[in-house]
Order: sequence, then structure tokens, then C-alpha cells
Amino acid sequence: MAPGDAVTLRDELQPVVDDGRQLAADLGLRPRALIVRSRVWSGGRLGTGTATDTDLTISPPPKMREPPARWVADAPGRYESGDVLVEKISRTYAESTFTAPTTLGHEMLLLIDGREYTMVGVPEIKTFGWSLQLRRRTRV
Repeated sequence: MAPGDAVTLRDELQPVVDDGRQLAADLGLRPRALIVRSRVWSGGRLGTGTATDTDLTISPPPKMREPPARWVADAPGRYESGDVLVEKISRTYAESTFTAPTTLGHEMLLLIDGREYTMVGVPEIKTFGWSLQLRRRTRV
């Protein structure tokens, strides 16, 4: 935080909210982990050369669910069967945690249960956390 930045009530409450989310995970209510994988290709282009992965496990574990079937039917293209809505990701993470840098040969993947996903759109900020829409990665 830069000098002179005001601390808000939300900032003060974020650790309490995160503790509650961790309690939900400890009770088994959020059993799935979200891993953010940053992959850099040595060849300077995606799929060229050797991949080097750096993983970050998001903590506390966020809430994950599929979009309701009605949403998939009402908004074709916006939501697809198999998409995952990831909600209540701590605001302690920066938006850049979920988005790939614009350098060549660098990609960002999100893993749930070992399956690779990519983000649809951009992260959405809410009062106490981030929300993401993920879609299964298709290999070319």
C-alpha cells in the first residue's frame, strides 16, 4: 500500500472473511483446489521448445460450481456445458495473478482436479473477492 492510501473497512475485514473461507475448506465444504499455472516456452512461442511451469495454489480454496443449465440455454456462447464458475477468491491476490503477461511464449492455465482450464473474459472483482469463469482447455 502506498503512503497516504486509506485503509478501508473492507481491507480490515478481508482477513476475517478469508478465515471464514478457510474454515469452510477445513470442514470439507470446499474440497477442490485451484492452481494457477504460469507456463513459459523456451522457444519463445506457445508449444515451441521446453515448457517451464510455475504453480500457485490459491488459498483459501475458492467456491466452485457449474453454471446452472438455464444460464447455458439462455446465453449460448457466454456459458457452455462444463464451464466452471470460481467465486470468492481472496482479494489479497492481484488481478495479474490470473492473467498471462503479454510476452510471447507465456501462457496462463488454471487447474482443477488436474484438468486444465483457461479463463473466459476477465476476472471480476467483488466486494470481498474475485470471480472467474473457466472453460476446459482444448488442445490443438
